[in-house]
Amino acid sequence: MFHPHLTGHGIIVLAMVNGAVACLPKDTRPPPASVFVTTSSDDAVRQGFDTDDGWHINFNRFVVSIGRSSFDGDACNSYSDAGYMRVLDLQQPEPQKVSLIYGLGQCDFGFRIANPQTDSLLGEGVSPADELYMQTAGNDNYTAARGIAGVGASTGINAIINGIATGPGEQKTFSWSFRQNLEYTKCFVEADAGIDEGLNLNGSASDPVNILVRGETLFQTNVTLTGTSLRFGPMALADSQYGNNDGSVTIDELGLVPIHVLAADGSTIGGLAPPSGSAGDYVGGDSSVFDGSGVTAMNNLEAFVYSVAFPMMFHYRDTGQCVTAIAPTRGR
Repeated sequence: MFHPHLTGHGIIVLAMVNGAVACLPKDTRPPPASVFVTTSSDDAVRQGFDTDDGWHINFNRFVVSIGRSSFDGDACNSYSDAGYMRVLDLQQPEPQKVSLIYGLGQCDFGFRIANPQTDSLLGEGVSPADELYMQTAGNDNYTAARGIAGVGASTGINAIINGIATGPGEQKTFSWSFRQNLEYTKCFVEADAGIDEGLNLNGSASDPVNILVRGETLFQTNVTLTGTSLRFGPMALADSQYGNNDGSVTIDELGLVPIHVLAADGSTIGGLAPPSGSAGDYVGGDSSVFDGSGVTAMNNLEAFVYSVAFPMMFHYRDTGQCVTAIAPTRGR
């Protein structure tokens, strides 16, 4: 077709574009299934909750950077992955979009909790200032320990969790940031027929996946069971007994508390060994949460909250789990 408003160089460029389009190979693959990935939070994140040792906890801020949803597996035909992150305020009342991805076959599902990049998308209630703060590189006891050739690894922040804990006759605030990026793969749920791993994707079908975030997991002494052994008392001691007693419980102060203070029976120094499945199981060895990837020994409360409880907050399809590992650090 001749365009009278194009002459000379314009006609040449148009011809080149049309020729390039005509030369593109046709995609002969069958139509894929779509998977709409969302994330939501439980009532504890949005409304607060009571612990077993007499504290009431309200979250003031619960912002998480989540994304990079993907398919994998030998029997999976991945049409598209989502290589970006979304920064989401998880105190919003409804599930929020993470990504829309496409594939066919029996596919392993995975995602990441990682600091936002320049192409990250912001959810409702998250400001550009929040994003910039979370993009700002830094390190902590866990990112520094995983540096290359002895150099501490700097990374942004993947979660900001702030709140107020009110107990008998006292009140504590907490403001915690997490920098260690996490990769979740081979996600599964336990069904009546056994373990249901991944997704069986049929052409043109739609299969939603929600990732439920359970905020009270940060305060569980037993991460193998939901809704049990919730305690804030050991964290209060991190400030009042082990720290500077200024009313604010910091991540660093949690690191001053020996792990056995978290024992489910309430014992402190010299107490009995905690029961199976509780915090004491992680003393002196790597946590199975990370599938042998080399986590620092769980010998203090900070290590347990940071490297065990926090990763366990994220539940595939509301009740499921994933193989979890420390993800490579990405710069801003």
